[in-house]
Amino acid sequence: MKTEAFESFRSSLLRCLSNLHFLERFYHEFISSSPEIAQAFAHTNMERQKAMLNASLYQLMNFYGSDEPQSKKYIQQLGAQHGVYGHKIPPHMYDLWLESLMTAVKASDPQFDSSLEAIWLEVMGHGIEVMKASSHLYPAEHGKQKQEASIAAPEELLQLLDTFKQHAKEAAHRSDFEKDIEVTAFQFGQYRAYMHVYESLKDVLNKYNKETQPVIIPE
Repeated sequence: MKTEAFESFRSSLLRCLSNLHFLERFYHEFISSSPEIAQAFAHTNMERQKAMLNASLYQLMNFYGSDEPQSKKYIQQLGAQHGVYGHKIPPHMYDLWLESLMTAVKASDPQFDSSLEAIWLEVMGHGIEVMKASSHLYPAEHGKQKQEASIAAPEELLQLLDTFKQHAKEAAHRSDFEKDIEVTAFQFGQYRAYMHVYESLKDVLNKYNKETQPVIIPE
């Protein structure tokens, strides 16, 4: 029975992720659901946030369908990152998060019905409970001394920026023969992943600019 639920969820998730507006719709609903949440996202890089959510949905799915310790460890760390020693997300925000997600799923999956709704709630709830229970844990980086990396060759990072930006454009492109839902969802996932790396590299170069001679960062 759990295998059937997993497969139904996976198919629904792929249909949702093949819709480029799915994650945008979710964040619109979520940010609009509470002034507290709107304030929390006021200065957030949303492309990076969508890339992380894209990955987290897959991880929550895999946690539901797997008994591997590594899968549970990832969800526990996710809970720790959002817990009392991390982003300090209160428990009620998880409920708003799930409500907003279900609104986005309903609008994005043409096959959505009451049975799929129950499956989504079951799969997401399975991970959310572990995240809530892990909110008192220390995030992996807590207490570690972060060493600042020196950047000897910023021109190499500029080349990487250009490469990842180009990859993102290519991954976002949908040709006429690429109609398969899984291919499309994978492409959008690639796009968000590449954009996440692109934005991360920009942050590194921005830090470099503050400490040394400025480097012109392409947009």
